Amino acid sequence: MALSIEAQFMMAANENTEDSLLANGSRCVSTAIRKAARRATQFYDKALAGTGLRSTQFAILAELKRAGNISCLGDLADLLVLERSALGHSLRPLEREGLVVIRADGADKRKRIVEMTREGLMRHAATEVKWRLAQESFVDVIGPSRPLKKALAHMLLS
Repeated sequence: MALSIEAQFMMAANENTEDSLLANGSRCVSTAIRKAARRATQFYDKALAGTGLRSTQFAILAELKRAGNISCLGDLADLLVLERSALGHSLRPLEREGLVVIRADGADKRKRIVEMTREGLMRHAATEVKWRLAQESFVDVIGPSRPLKKALAHMLLS
């Protein structure tokens, strides 16, 4: 029987994984970070189940809301640290469901503008409740570690 994502996080949080992460050169930090990111995504996707949004889609809506609801496609990709093609792939279902509208920029037809619709705002608000609960649960498991937050902030801002 496979362990739940929550159980895996609890086990990892209770192990002394910092010392074993790079023990005898067997694990690459980049690989470990990618695996942790996938586990975190699975954790949040499970928490958001039933909302009709995956964590990646919720992140797009949240960034659009923070950006004032309108963002150039390239700028949005930069904010989310995504390739434009990956962003386009994630936006298609949101557009199909009427949560966002993608249109040409009036001043420069080569640019694409992404706008969150009223339905998108409502779905974001409804999903945010589950996201906040997941966020609290995640922080409870990993702890409100200042070094972790500092390291993540440094990686994201550099």
